[in-house]
Amino acid sequence: MLSRLRREALDRGVFGGRQDWLLLGIALWGAKALAGALRRERGVLWQGGVDPGETLVISLRPPERRRSR
Repeated sequence: MLSRLRREALDRGVFGGRQDWLLLGIALWGAKALAGALRRERGVLWQGGVDPGETLVISLRPPERRRSR
C-alpha cells in the first residue's frame, strides 16, 4: 500500500502540480530513504572450504564508531 501511495504522490505531486500530494510524497519517500540508511545489511562475507590441516578463525570486531559533527 505504501508503494502505491509513493507512486501516486509522485504522479500527482511532482507531475500533477498538487502541493498536498507533493508534501505527502516527500514524507513517504523520506521515510523510505531513512529506513534504508539505518538498516544494517547482513550477508555472506566469505564462502569457501577449509582443507584438512587449515584453520578457520572467526572473531568479532567492535562496530566502527561514527564521527559526530
